[in-house]
Amino acid sequence: MASGVERGTRGSLDPSRWSARLASVTAPELSAALDEIAQRVHEMFPVDVVAVHVADETDGDAVTHGYCVGPSPGAQALAPLLTAEGLDPIGIGDAARRAGKPVVWPRLVSEPAEIDRLAALADQGGPAGALHPLMLDASGVAVPIGMSHAPALGAIALVSLSRDNPIHDDAAADLADLGPQIALSARNAQLAARSRRNRQTLEGVIASSRLGVIVSDARGRLSLANAAVGSLLGIDLGPMVGRPMRVVIDEVLKWRFTNPEEFGARANHVHADPRVEVVEDRETVDGRAIEYSSSPVRDASGAIAGRVDMLHDVTPSRLALADARRLAAERAQLLEREERRSHEEMALTRAAHAMASALTPGEIHEILLENAHALVATCHKSAVLAADLSRRLPATAPPGFALRTTTTAAVAAICRRLDGLALAVELAAARSAILPPTALLA
Repeated sequence: MASGVERGTRGSLDPSRWSARLASVTAPELSAALDEIAQRVHEMFPVDVVAVHVADETDGDAVTHGYCVGPSPGAQALAPLLTAEGLDPIGIGDAARRAGKPVVWPRLVSEPAEIDRLAALADQGGPAGALHPLMLDASGVAVPIGMSHAPALGAIALVSLSRDNPIHDDAAADLADLGPQIALSARNAQLAARSRRNRQTLEGVIASSRLGVIVSDARGRLSLANAAVGSLLGIDLGPMVGRPMRVVIDEVLKWRFTNPEEFGARANHVHADPRVEVVEDRETVDGRAIEYSSSPVRDASGAIAGRVDMLHDVTPSRLALADARRLAAERAQLLEREERRSHEEMALTRAAHAMASALTPGEIHEILLENAHALVATCHKSAVLAADLSRRLPATAPPGFALRTTTTAAVAAICRRLDGLALAVELAAARSAILPPTALLA
């Protein structure tokens, strides 16, 4: 007897009989799944301790353990010292995994590898002192487990704590026969745990995102919708998980957008063709500006694994853009006004300059009178003024003043023809030294 297991011939256990049992592992966490596998093995090998070890794919030193202990007092005392993570106090499984072949230890505490392990455990503050007496008479056997794409997956170990019921070599042969199915179950549990962790991580990232994220699977069914979708659209898609996206769009989503029928037809067309990618602006019934995008998700081989729809609230940026455009338009208007005012100021400046260079009407008239007096030296200014305007001698003319009609008329006509321009009148006066006014007028 090997702790209750009959010693038989090689292959005394029928692996096919236990395949279904090993395949029925359902625990979600890897350590719990390995515990279940250990329990199934314990049903076949009722020893004191069954240990299942699975190494991490990326770090061979990171090993997860699963255990099943028997009802003996020694096994029950050892159970609290066996943990899912960290250094396994029973090193025979790790020895088989690293050696890549079965390992048999007739007396565990006499093996150098186990002595070193207990010392390392003591250095880490572990319960090496309590372990040593419990394993003083322990014996064990372990075989490596692996698959074509994971050859060093882990190991399975059987340990007997009693000197009266040692583990024999026959157990290694039977355990090796079960190795492929144990490896398959352990690998499936490892992949399921990794997939669950990845999903939880992804869900955590999606949940914390301010973007609305809607994920559908390869069958076109809603898989996930984060809280931001509810915040943006004012709906809860949680009860719709598992339903076809066509139903989700027609019954819930499209009614949260303006032009719901047009949006529904467009979204259903996108989800009906896994190759379609779309990015477009939409407006919700609440007045939010939403950038809606939808694209397929592909796995490492390029196959369609699902689709993700993303909702981005671009209302602030749209408002900022509208404000920027309004400010730009106002600035353009101000610049146009400034330019027009600049032109007006330049025109006024030129006019002011022209006006500044010109004489006032009174000054022009005074010069006119002076030049007219130069044309007719004997006339008085008041008489010239009267002759220019009314051709009559004014009452203010000095006594005895006389004005020749022909000369006065010629002077007045010259002044009118020259529009009273001072410079023209001065030039005419200068010419009067050569020609009389009547000749100048001709």
